[in-house]
Amino acid sequence: MRIGWIGLGAMGLGMARCAARAGHEVTGHTRGRPEHQALVADGGRLSPDLDAVAASAEILCINVFNDEQVRGVLYDEGVLGKLQPGAMLVIHTTGAPDLSRQVQADAPAGVEVVDGAFSGSPQQAAEGALTLMVGASDAAWPRVEPLFDAYGAFVRHVGPLGAGMQLKLLNNLLFAAHVRLAADAYRIAIDQGLAVETVAEVLARSSGASRALALLGARAVPDDLSSMRKYVEKDVETALRIAAAAGLDLKSVGEVARSFAEPGAS
Repeated sequence: MRIGWIGLGAMGLGMARCAARAGHEVTGHTRGRPEHQALVADGGRLSPDLDAVAASAEILCINVFNDEQVRGVLYDEGVLGKLQPGAMLVIHTTGAPDLSRQVQADAPAGVEVVDGAFSGSPQQAAEGALTLMVGASDAAWPRVEPLFDAYGAFVRHVGPLGAGMQLKLLNNLLFAAHVRLAADAYRIAIDQGLAVETVAEVLARSSGASRALALLGARAVPDDLSSMRKYVEKDVETALRIAAAAGLDLKSVGEVARSFAEPGAS
């Protein structure tokens, strides 16, 4: 398939390269960053022209940082209006489910929107080992599944448009809570005179294991969450806002996750 790709960052570049290696005709939008040439090495192409990337795509993937950037690309820069009838738009950016639904309402006739939420690291993106939770209509799902299989090791259609983002936000609430708890656990261990490396190794093989424990255990200062904050905080805030609007009680998960997002918290 002809794939357009907007957002060749730490995650998007690896995903686009996997799609190119799988035989899809991938054209990525670039502003000249040298690392983007890796897509060309894998058989893809690069273009500085956003409109051209969108107009030629059977499936256009957007993988930028947040909802504001999604709106900027689709509305302010006019990309949404360049999609051709029969094309599909995949929003990989984690954000509010209502945005995906609004984009569908505003899309040109014959264009279908899919939310392709994912979980994983840049290394997993490059290796085609992501987890994808997809919100799409029953008609759209068979068309996008072959693309997602190129960079996803576990790919599931979880419901209609918006459902993928709902599940991803729930995942990120849990992850934020796990990170907060893991940081506290390491802080206690350090206070008790235990070696972080030993604690991390033992807990990884015990019933208290989690990905958050493993990630923090590999850090020089395992209770310093500053470098994670910008990636997790926006999703926590989005999930809490949506839950509040829907009248949902997130109970202990929401409370722990909220503490992660508090300004000044470590």
